[in-house]
Amino acid sequence: MSIPFWVLATLAVTLAFTQLRTAAQVRGHYRPIDSDVPSERPPVTVLVPLRRDTPGLARRLDALVRATRAGDLTHLGDQLLLALESVDDPAHAVAQDVRRAHPTREIGIVLAGPPGERLGERHQLAVALTHANHALLAFMADDVELERANLDEGIRLASVPGAGAVFAIPYYAGNGPLGGGVVAAYNNYGFVPTMASLATRGAPRFLIDGLWVTTRTALDVAGGLERHTRSLHADAAIGEAMRAAGRRNRPMRRPVRRVHAALAPLDGVRHVLERLTLLRAQGAVLYAMMALSWNPLALALVAGLVGWATPGIAAGIAVGVVGVTVALRCSGVVLLNRGVYRRLPRTRYLASTLLFEAAVAPWLVVLAGFRRHVVRGGRRYRIGAGGEIA
Repeated sequence: MSIPFWVLATLAVTLAFTQLRTAAQVRGHYRPIDSDVPSERPPVTVLVPLRRDTPGLARRLDALVRATRAGDLTHLGDQLLLALESVDDPAHAVAQDVRRAHPTREIGIVLAGPPGERLGERHQLAVALTHANHALLAFMADDVELERANLDEGIRLASVPGAGAVFAIPYYAGNGPLGGGVVAAYNNYGFVPTMASLATRGAPRFLIDGLWVTTRTALDVAGGLERHTRSLHADAAIGEAMRAAGRRNRPMRRPVRRVHAALAPLDGVRHVLERLTLLRAQGAVLYAMMALSWNPLALALVAGLVGWATPGIAAGIAVGVVGVTVALRCSGVVLLNRGVYRRLPRTRYLASTLLFEAAVAPWLVVLAGFRRHVVRGGRRYRIGAGGEIA
C-alpha cells in the first residue's frame, strides 16, 4: 500500500517547509549588529564564569573589555567580574593578564572556591554577584565574542520598566574539526530557530544563555540567582521565575556569536546529546516539538526507502520527495546565514548540517529521551525532579 509513503512524504515536506518559514520569521526580527546603538546608557556589571584556558580566551576577554565603557568625571564606568573556582585554574593567569593590560578599568577576579553541591558555573556566578556594584547585570559565557552593540541593546531593553531577562540568540561560528560543525548544526539550524520563533511571538517563559541582561530588582523578585545553583537548566528556570513574577522577558534584535570548541566528531555528538538531554528535562511537549521540527530530512529518507519498496510508487516520485526536502533545508540554512548569522558565509555548515540531520540527529533524539544524567565540568550529574541535580 502507498499510504505509509504518502504520510511520511507529506510530513517530511511539510516540516521542511515549516522550518523554512520559521527561518524567514526569525530573519524578520533581527537587524545588523551596528544599527540602533544608543549613545548614552547606565553602567552595568558583567559577570563571566571562567573554566580552563580555552583557545582564544584572552582575545575574547579583551574584546569584552572594549565592549564595556570606561568611567569619567560625570559617568560611572562598567564593572567586569571574572569568576573562577581557584588560582589553580589556568584561566586565572589569563584573567590577571587582562586586568594588567587595562589598569584603568574596573576588573575584578573572584575566587569562588569549591562548588560543593552546586553546579560549577552557577556557583561561580552566585559568589561573583555578591561583588557586583551596579543595578544592571549582564551574564556572559566565556565562549562569546561580544560586541558593544550586543551589550548596549541588552542594557537598553533591560532598563525598560517591567523588564525581566533580555537575552541574545547565540549562534556558533568557527573553524576546526567536524565536532564543532555538529554543535553548530544542532544549535544554529535546529534549536535556535525554533526557540527564537517562540520568543519573538510574545513574552517567552524562558531565556537562552550565552548573553543575558537583567536588573538586580528583577532578579530579586524572581527569587535570586542562589535558588538556581543546582538547576541543570537554570536559563529556563530563571526565565520562568521572571515571567511568574510579572516580568517580561525579551529577545534582543541582534544575535551574539559563540566560538565552538575544537571538538572531534564524537565529542561534538556527545555535546549535542547533553543539550538534548537537558531539553528533554524541560518537558515532553517542547521536546516532541523540537524532535519533529528537527528531523524532516530523516523522514524524507525513510519515505524515499518506503516509496522505492512500494509497488506503484515511481522511483522518480520517491527521489523527488528527498530532493524537495533537501532543497528546503538548504534554503533555510542559507536564509539564516544571510539574514540572522551575518558573520557566516551563506553556505557555512550546510554540508555538516545535512549529514548530521540525515544520519545522526534521529538517533540522538531517541537516546536523549531515555537519559537521566549529564556531564558538566568533568562531573556526572543525575537529573532529578524539576531539572535539579540529584
